[in-house]
Amino acid sequence: GSAVNVGGYDGITIKNCMIYEYNTATTYAISASSADSLIVYNNSIYADNSNSRAISASTSTNDFNATENTMVVGSGYGIYLTNFAYDFILINNTINSTGSSSVYFYGVRGVVDNNVFQKPLTIVCGNPSWCDHSIAEDNYVNNKPVLIKTGPANFNDLAYDNINFSDYGQVAFAYVSRLNITNSNFTGTGTTYGVTGGLFGS
Repeated sequence: GSAVNVGGYDGITIKNCMIYEYNTATTYAISASSADSLIVYNNSIYADNSNSRAISASTSTNDFNATENTMVVGSGYGIYLTNFAYDFILINNTINSTGSSSVYFYGVRGVVDNNVFQKPLTIVCGNPSWCDHSIAEDNYVNNKPVLIKTGPANFNDLAYDNINFSDYGQVAFAYVSRLNITNSNFTGTGTTYGVTGGLFGS
């Protein structure tokens, strides 16, 4: 079930709320579909069961914005965006999850900035144009900044020399051509790595 279900309505804002969803089955605190221009701002969101999601957006939910929310979830995801989620923004959120991933998104043109994640991000790119994301290093996974570069249009030439990648909480490259890494360290604990043309994350 879902505590808040937004389906077929555009221009909805969910703001300054405390939202709980504690059913024993699959739970979504906020569930959205075909809901363009959805804003989720400054909420405390709890979905503490197996396969739970604090926010689940699917089926043509475009211009999705989640800003300054605190989310606590069980073994599922803090934010789960399926394909056909275009132009999404995730800024200043804190997500505590016991699952494998704080955020799962299979979307287009995402901006992810200044978030704190307990677990890594999982990003699925159906093709290079779907990987046109801006994921800043001021996002944190496991108390360490991230280094995530996606999309050949923006990052055709990447070179890293003498870098200690274990200083990052997550290091990932997707659909990046001409990547050159030399004299660098990948040892250490608490870091998730991924280099691929499609799915990366954890």
